[in-house]
Amino acid sequence: MATSKGVIQGFTGVAAVDAKHQIIVEAQASPATLYTADAGYHAESNLKALAEANITALIADNGMRQRDERSKEQGKYKAKPDPLYDKARPKQPGKCYRPRDFMLDPEYTCPAGKVLYRNGSNCIHNGYLSTK
Repeated sequence: MATSKGVIQGFTGVAAVDAKHQIIVEAQASPATLYTADAGYHAESNLKALAEANITALIADNGMRQRDERSKEQGKYKAKPDPLYDKARPKQPGKCYRPRDFMLDPEYTCPAGKVLYRNGSNCIHNGYLSTK
């Protein structure tokens, strides 16, 4: 078995329990080696290498859950994303103001309702004549 300290010898333990009396009716411990792996290791090259080395292994594949009858209802129990995890501000689409959005009046009101002031006229901005 792989551990944080390296690889150690492991044993497979099996116990059968009588449900009515809750006593162990059979127990075995065996040093037999059986390799297991998750779907990340399911590849043709890995399966071929195991077969060539005559190694018994159980490796899940990516479609295992979809074929398993016991997992049919599993989708409805999937965890929803945590709404508190993303601490970023909600993204709001920016609004570009066009000249038609402005009203020409003595108060110089912008589309957001704020009163503007003038800070120069006949200015050249990006090659266009403008008023600041």
